Amino acid sequence: MNLTAQKKNIALKNRLEKLVKTMKKYPTMKIEIRSHCDFNEKNIEKLSKKRGQTIYNYLVKNGINKNRLNIKNYSDTILMFDCKTINCTEEQHQQNRRCEIIITEL
Repeated sequence: MNLTAQKKNIALKNRLEKLVKTMKKYPTMKIEIRSHCDFNEKNIEKLSKKRGQTIYNYLVKNGINKNRLNIKNYSDTILMFDCKTINCTEEQHQQNRRCEIIITEL
């Protein structure tokens, strides 16, 4: 794993730890995990599900009740950048590959 990937993993873990802490502070809070892929990735649906499921698993492993979590896999249906019609930079492709956390109930 290269240094950039390691830094991203550390940043993600820090964000997830903050989310766990917040959800424990607000025990009635429910969230939706929205996972997205870039259109040029292989196995789009599988990758989208894996992204969302990874976050879900982390939260459950860290004490968040699964009834408070919902996963929505959007694959490449909601892109931040439409790389099908324009030439995107690698950074723009990466921004299409994301998970969003939406508070659905507080």
